[in-house]
Amino acid sequence: MLVSIKFSIFLLALCCAVGALAAPSQASQDLSKRDWIGDIWDKIFGHKSATTTPAAPPSRTPPPAHATTAAHAPAVTTPPAKHGATTTPARTNAPTTPTHAPPAPPPPPSQPADPNAQGDLNPKTELAPLARLEARMGKFNRVFDTLPVKGAAANIPWPSTYWPSYLDGANYRWQGSNQLSPVEKYAKSFSWNAQQLADQVSYQHGIDSAKGRSCFTDWQCGSGAACVGRRGTGIFGKRYCVATWEGICDGWTGAALMLPEPKCSVTGPKGVEFTVGDLKGLMSSYFAAENGKHTSEISMAARCNTENPRKDENGYYTDATCDDATAGMLHIFVTNWFQKSKTGFAFDRDTTAQVWNQPVYGYSVKSSRDVTHAQALNLLGQSFHIDSRTTRIVRVQTEINWVSETSHWSDLSLPTSEVADSVLDATTYDYLLFLDTHGEIIGGEYFGDSKNDQPDFFWAPFAVEQNGVAYTAIKYQELLALWNKSVACN
Repeated sequence: MLVSIKFSIFLLALCCAVGALAAPSQASQDLSKRDWIGDIWDKIFGHKSATTTPAAPPSRTPPPAHATTAAHAPAVTTPPAKHGATTTPARTNAPTTPTHAPPAPPPPPSQPADPNAQGDLNPKTELAPLARLEARMGKFNRVFDTLPVKGAAANIPWPSTYWPSYLDGANYRWQGSNQLSPVEKYAKSFSWNAQQLADQVSYQHGIDSAKGRSCFTDWQCGSGAACVGRRGTGIFGKRYCVATWEGICDGWTGAALMLPEPKCSVTGPKGVEFTVGDLKGLMSSYFAAENGKHTSEISMAARCNTENPRKDENGYYTDATCDDATAGMLHIFVTNWFQKSKTGFAFDRDTTAQVWNQPVYGYSVKSSRDVTHAQALNLLGQSFHIDSRTTRIVRVQTEINWVSETSHWSDLSLPTSEVADSVLDATTYDYLLFLDTHGEIIGGEYFGDSKNDQPDFFWAPFAVEQNGVAYTAIKYQELLALWNKSVACN
């Protein structure tokens, strides 16, 4: 009898649900029919139906330290051409959900006068971060004719490698298989268990960061990845597919922007020698550790996490995080930055899912000239919708100067002056700027070779945790003492 009553109540609720679906409320529009009916079932019978959203998976915890010697990384003498970083900040170069993603922005400002405009400054990913930047650095000028045409940092950031994850990050014995890695040297000098410290580094930025992607051979990993095991892994040992572009370029970039260049090898406690390359590896690892929690930074624009973003009829990316940094914000940000700061900033020079953080040390506007509306459409596409507030369009070509990774491991300890030809790089961007009646930049768009090849986002570190400890062992003050000793070399 009780079952019959419950079933009758359920049929009555189901009829009400169908009636409601004919003219759904705003809340019910967010639910599918199955979810809506399942919700009613829960209210009647007091338990969740199978259509409810599953709980988020538990967060990962570091694996327990194991007693085997550090793993095997392939013996290579030249780091790969591409680099990357960890898993969660939007600034890093590992696949994320995003990696050094900027904090949630405040409510976006009012919509632009022309809601159908393309190329406008993005209220959420650009104007909101700009407001935070201006709170720290002062008002950013947007009047095109009054902006400088060149600028540079006081010092060029020092080069390094991105310490590839597939080589196990700073666990890699970059000077040869019979020489200790930077991590092993630190453990020996400061009396830590070398294996446990190596495990922590590998878990965050090395081969163990790819656990869950087991393999036996490279062909199982696909293009751009290698099947690798840690040093000491035998024939039947565990191996994982690791993307060859992943690493700690965010850590290197942040450290290179904040700290002066080390000059010579130094001797640490217990007589352990740290080369310039060792110091760069350890400091880059500290800046990248725990998803960059030991540093503070400001950021602009959002990370694109899509390898093949959708495109509109003119061929431009339409994904919300892949169509910035817009041309307008590129020009506003770069020209104002070097007026307000003596240091450079970082940019992700890859527009899509991969992250290629590079230190930027200067820029120059190579050319600029006014163009007509018709000429602009010839460059952007005839159906491109330029903001109706636009009264002037300027065609601009700007060169961004940045520092690349070292080409060879043997270059890692050399001063910037000796490797300048191979590490000082530049990218030229062609774009249009849309100006309003006040001459202020309200938007813009890239064209030609720069189309869909713009910087993904910008960021800059402004503080480092002075008493921080990374990977449960590496103390910033101990590392900084070695660093300063190297900087002071004649």
